[in-house]
Amino acid sequence: MVFYQCYRAFVRGKVEGMTASRQDIEAATRARAAVRAQGYFQLALGYAVSPGAPMALLVMGRIGSGKSTMARCLHRNLGWPSYSSDAIRKRLAGLPLHERTPAGERSRLYSKEMTAKTYGLMLDEAIEAGRAGGGVIVDATFGDPARRSEARARFGEAGFKVCFVEMSAADDEIRRRLSSRSQRPGEISDARLEDFEPLSRAYEPPWEVPAGDRVSLRSGDSDAGTCSAALAALADMTVARA
Repeated sequence: MVFYQCYRAFVRGKVEGMTASRQDIEAATRARAAVRAQGYFQLALGYAVSPGAPMALLVMGRIGSGKSTMARCLHRNLGWPSYSSDAIRKRLAGLPLHERTPAGERSRLYSKEMTAKTYGLMLDEAIEAGRAGGGVIVDATFGDPARRSEARARFGEAGFKVCFVEMSAADDEIRRRLSSRSQRPGEISDARLEDFEPLSRAYEPPWEVPAGDRVSLRSGDSDAGTCSAALAALADMTVARA
């Protein structure tokens, strides 16, 4: 069944792609065909990753490990809505999304109370959005087993399959990324080099999550290659569950 769903969606995407490449028709018609082609290809990939029920992909890991990059890449490939704890935290606090939080506000922004509100709202919104499509992507540290347990329970009760995608990177690479953040405007995350040691100590790997419900990846030089590896691993998990 899954094979035929993927096949039909892919063929339709290919037909629309051929229309989008034709030079003898209007540009607006080609543009609409390109959009439809992308939608069909995303649908085919979604069938391969999560047939039969919506899936929640919880992209987790230490700061600077490549979580947000992976979440964005999965969003582009699958077309599923994506939710970021960093963005929701700032929205709750009424702070500008793309500006570094002032030092005086950080204790309030990252308090236990605000963290609980952030994860709660993030799960609420992700569950509602994911029900309308084939799945949803959540980008958060999830370094606390209690947070992971809550997410698994809530998504499970809502009828979702759940898979954690844990990202990792070498300490030196993470330090390099965090150092470069201060030079780049527009970053949503407030985590910087000085936060690396305390946040790394607080992070607990997802050993309690069954191997069939998690994928572990090391971010590398090619973001597209790492994302392709994640999608391939997710499709393999679908085959194993069948």
